[in-house]
Amino acid sequence: MNDSKPRTVRSSRESHDDYAEHSSRELHKAPRTRQTRVVRASVLSSTPSSQFHADEKSDVNNVDIVDAQQLKPENESFIDSTRTSQLKPRRKVVNIKKRAAEARRARWQYWLIRIGITVGTVLGVIFAVWALIFSPLLKLQAQEIRVIGTHTWVQVAQVQKYTTPEVGKSLIVINDTDIAKKIDDIPGVASVKVDKQFPHGLQVTVTEETPTVILHVRDSRTYVAVDSKARQIAVKNATTQGVPVIEVKTIRNALKSQAVKQAIAVLAALKAEYRTIITHVTADTQDSVTTVMSNGYTVMWGDSTSMETKQKEVDQIIQQLNNENEHGGRIDVSAPSRPIVKQ
Repeated sequence: MNDSKPRTVRSSRESHDDYAEHSSRELHKAPRTRQTRVVRASVLSSTPSSQFHADEKSDVNNVDIVDAQQLKPENESFIDSTRTSQLKPRRKVVNIKKRAAEARRARWQYWLIRIGITVGTVLGVIFAVWALIFSPLLKLQAQEIRVIGTHTWVQVAQVQKYTTPEVGKSLIVINDTDIAKKIDDIPGVASVKVDKQFPHGLQVTVTEETPTVILHVRDSRTYVAVDSKARQIAVKNATTQGVPVIEVKTIRNALKSQAVKQAIAVLAALKAEYRTIITHVTADTQDSVTTVMSNGYTVMWGDSTSMETKQKEVDQIIQQLNNENEHGGRIDVSAPSRPIVKQ
């Protein structure tokens, strides 16, 4: 006989009963929340459904039956990493010398490109400076200088005195503003405009100033036009219509005389309607400037102070005399607050 102890063989029914009892105790211990219970499909298939439901009647509302074969692992990344870690890639063989040579070539290429860009930029700037300033591309040519507006009182040669030194220079470096200032200082020039005409030209447009007075040297045919600053403009052989005339002994002494300077200042302050009808001017002293007009009136202005007020007084007196049918007379407004009228 076999003396070994008899083995206790548990039936599937008993195993199932123990499993159900254990599950029931665990459910009573845990909080009353809905839980998912994993039941193997083999157990489900071997156990009659009626018997299983009878045993699990108390927990049927809190248990979800799920097929374990359909469950997915909670951490799939771990499985993927485990699988991929098993695939060991083949190590790449690196040639140290070859890589070092490639690095040196890359450094050389970098510096060669930088040096090339720098050299190209410098050469471009040098060429641009040469082309714009030193080359003949933009140099001013004498035959391309045009002077417009010089008819009576300003001579072309006076303007060319300031434009000729610029011939041969690049238009880029020519200072047209400086040229305009120099030409504007020429007696007889009221205004001037200098324009560069690329690539080789220069245009000077002059507006002449009408002389303020003409100085006539007695017993001669010398007539000198003078501007409002007592500067000599031009010398003529005859008078000019619309420009007053002053009789003087010599031109040099006249331009230094305070009486002549006051006469010029008075004429410069007069309205055009008065200045154009003046036929004669006298200035024995600096406060006795007198004008003779073609309308029959002789006006003693005194000096050049308060000219606006004096002209208003003359306007009123002439209008009043004309209304009284009196044409002509002598008006003294040297003291504008007390004008004197003599017939």
